[in-house]
Amino acid sequence: MAPRDYDSEKEKAKRFFQEFYRDGPDGRKEFPYREQLALLARRERVALWVSLDDVAEDEPELAEAVVENVRRYGRVFSDAVHELLPHFGSAEVRDPKFGDFGKFWGVFRRL
Repeated sequence: MAPRDYDSEKEKAKRFFQEFYRDGPDGRKEFPYREQLALLARRERVALWVSLDDVAEDEPELAEAVVENVRRYGRVFSDAVHELLPHFGSAEVRDPKFGDFGKFWGVFRRL
């Protein structure tokens, strides 16, 4: 098995977060990860929920890699989020209960 290029995997994760969409009930595209990133950037949310089913739909090989090495890919996705957050809004704290968090908390789940 060839070693993985984690920088390339991080770019895949960034693309996934920015481009993944579902068709909404009204036929319009819904971008669930863009919405979550915007909330994280404004400090209105402290966790990003990632569906492995969504990753598998968009990037099957990336989803399989996540399953094989959750710890490493948690870091890859975390790094992707940290690089994307400045593009999604202000860092000012909107709700004081969330405080000033320096770490991304993400959870992978199957629906």
